[in-house]
Amino acid sequence: MKTADNNNKAFFFHQALPRSLVHVGRYNVELLNWGRMAPHYWHNQDHAHSFFELCFVSQGSGKYTIKGQRQSVVRGDLLIAHPGEEHGLHADSKAPLGIYCASFGIYSGASAGGGAQVELSDMVRTFIETKKRLVSAPKFEGICRMISEEIVEQGPGFEFSLPGLFTKFFFAVVNAFCGGKHTPLETPAHRDHPQDLRLHQAVLHIENNFHAPLQVRDVAACMCISLRQANRMFRQSFGIPVMRYIQGYRLKMAKQMLDNTSRPIKEIAALCGYPNERNFMTMFRRQVGQTAKTFRYARGNGIGVPRQTPGRLRRPQQTP
Repeated sequence: MKTADNNNKAFFFHQALPRSLVHVGRYNVELLNWGRMAPHYWHNQDHAHSFFELCFVSQGSGKYTIKGQRQSVVRGDLLIAHPGEEHGLHADSKAPLGIYCASFGIYSGASAGGGAQVELSDMVRTFIETKKRLVSAPKFEGICRMISEEIVEQGPGFEFSLPGLFTKFFFAVVNAFCGGKHTPLETPAHRDHPQDLRLHQAVLHIENNFHAPLQVRDVAACMCISLRQANRMFRQSFGIPVMRYIQGYRLKMAKQMLDNTSRPIKEIAALCGYPNERNFMTMFRRQVGQTAKTFRYARGNGIGVPRQTPGRLRRPQQTP
């Protein structure tokens, strides 16, 4: 069981969470990760996920970039990024951001049922298709705090209470972005094709295990297909083979750590799945076009950059 230290600026829970699956008509909704970040000055690289990521601003202010557009955010704002959408957060230095963060997957394939289930399915479908990415929802702080406390304490019945809280949380999210309205639609759509489901599972596996010595065969195994099929699917969807995708994700996470932490480059290399610092430095320079030290310095974090010293001066010769 994971615990949280109140002095830490952030805590996130992954493996400690019991499976929280909500069945909503033709959709299944699953809580994947949950976290809280205490107010401090930070920012992350624009990045994308294979799942929905939602952030609630509990304190401070900052800037939210989504699909290339930057918007100001303040306490009470609810932000969301859909699968595959580039997004990033930048805290204000004077009033730094504090956030709650949740990631969840929405998968089609369940039975639509009838009555209320059809209506709820339509609500979820409307939520999937909405263009909104930022709404004001100050009442969310209460449910976010309850979920965090439940995860930290993990008291008796935790495996039953958390799914219930997540169900309440998810429908509150749907209502916040859709106003409780729904539009009847005839065709189910979101990850309908079995190939898409396997690809989703592979991407999630990479994102959860990029720090480990991950190989193409591991990704293929989680997809239950051959290495050749896995590489073909990745090329069709992303234009690159599996290993290139793994390397790209590792570098993306490394950039984030260089931006937001003071960890030594050797430690960052290990955390991002590189066997040694030299291998990491070579790959980083080849892909990014500059060294990790130069990147860190250029992004405003000069930690680890050697101080420039003037060249050696010759002592003037004495004349008799």
